[in-house]
Amino acid sequence: MIPDGASPLLEAGIPGELRSALEVIPNEIDPYQLSNSGYVVDTLQTALYDALTADSAEDAIVTAVNRGGDTDTIGAISGAIAGARFGTASLPDRWLNEIDNRKYLEEIASALAVHPNGTRSSSNSTESDQNRD
Repeated sequence: MIPDGASPLLEAGIPGELRSALEVIPNEIDPYQLSNSGYVVDTLQTALYDALTADSAEDAIVTAVNRGGDTDTIGAISGAIAGARFGTASLPDRWLNEIDNRKYLEEIASALAVHPNGTRSSSNSTESDQNRD
């Protein structure tokens, strides 16, 4: 159930079908009834369930991806929510070490996190930024 005093966007802006699908998460839905289809309502319901019921970010992501079906989307949404819930430190090093250009991506993420409007000023750009097309 959407809490009293929720934002006006939540109060008025959610289509009924989506609202109904999300209100049952996490306690009023049987996890075996979750769908792994590419339909957006099913995808959001399944990803939210996995992210909110897992004991770790790794558990959320692995559960989401192992469902089959639309694994990339469900895994990405579940991973984003689980990452916000558990923090980046909860991601396994064995996964992080496989990311190409990890250092560069971490620099961008850090710059975005500290800049108030989400962009980096030109004084923060690096030579590698200028050489990327």
